[in-house]
Amino acid sequence: MSTESTTHRYQGFSLIEMMVSMAILALITVYLTDMLVRQSRTYTVVDQVTEVQQNMRVISDIIEREMRTTGFMTGEAGVFCAVDLLGAPDILVVSDDAPFDPTDQPASNMVVDITDAEYTGAGTDTFNVATILEGAAFYDVDGNATLDSDFFDVQPAAALPMPFGQSGGVIVYDQTNSGAGVACGRIVPGSVTATRLQVDWTFGLPGAIYAPAAANLTPPAGDLVMVPAIVYQIDQGGAVAVPPVTSQLLRNGLVIAQDVEDMQLAAWFDVDNDDVQDAGEYFGARTAAPADPLAGVQYLQNQRNNQRLREIRVNLMLRTRTQDANVLATGAQPQGQYPNLENRNTAQPVADAFVRRVHTLAIRPRNVGHRIDSL
Repeated sequence: MSTESTTHRYQGFSLIEMMVSMAILALITVYLTDMLVRQSRTYTVVDQVTEVQQNMRVISDIIEREMRTTGFMTGEAGVFCAVDLLGAPDILVVSDDAPFDPTDQPASNMVVDITDAEYTGAGTDTFNVATILEGAAFYDVDGNATLDSDFFDVQPAAALPMPFGQSGGVIVYDQTNSGAGVACGRIVPGSVTATRLQVDWTFGLPGAIYAPAAANLTPPAGDLVMVPAIVYQIDQGGAVAVPPVTSQLLRNGLVIAQDVEDMQLAAWFDVDNDDVQDAGEYFGARTAAPADPLAGVQYLQNQRNNQRLREIRVNLMLRTRTQDANVLATGAQPQGQYPNLENRNTAQPVADAFVRRVHTLAIRPRNVGHRIDSL
């Protein structure tokens, strides 16, 4: 064997070559790791934005259907009620059409008669009324597999405080004076029987800024009645929310979507009955920049005749569950902003890295404005 071939057999990388190779490999590893981390963060944001959009579609479909059918088999004056708050999410109340069977019903007048003495409009009222409207109950309120009432109420466990129960609402109005407006509240969970129910006019959610909303119809009134209703409201970290969720959309006390930060309402009342949206007829609409040609004053339940209601506008704002990690990691200026919708006038918080989506529904109820007595 020659010396040349032996020398060639034992040749290898020098120390400098090894160090250069390891440095290049380290740079590639760091680059690939950073790229994978960024891709993972981006995927998380995209996944959460997709979730937000899917939630928005689902809850929009539910709210749209129930706003369109509100007033089914009831009087026009009781189709709509809302709590228009300037510093917190609004509350939407529409009549519940589920309990009503139109078969052999001669008129749309399914209501419960109440007395002036039972309605006080302060705090919580107890009504001794028949809670079955058409001779056949729709809801099982005590869990005994027997239908008991046309007012929705799932009685909570005894160990739980009141707000944990699932319950619907009521709309109260005067059949002889639709111009007197309405009152609305949420049924106290566990209070409904076949002959009795209690109504909480403050909607019963601790942790939220809800003002009493029932001092509208001042007894003695004419012919007070009530209809079962559906209540949409946002729990801002109160009785139902579980950390890290800070805000949730509730339908009759049941969470139907998480991370719904705001709900703001406006309603068009065709005051002059010309079927034209005139300036000042959109109550609850924004009154500051950006300018709205239909800007109106705050909606108040006792000042609007629901027979003139032509359109309800609902603005929902949802956000991702977590902030964009790429923005937080790079120290870039967060661009997310919590916008004021309609006539909300709260101070703008500091921008963050949440991704938000705002969706607006403008719905014309089918059961309003088409009856002879509506004009």
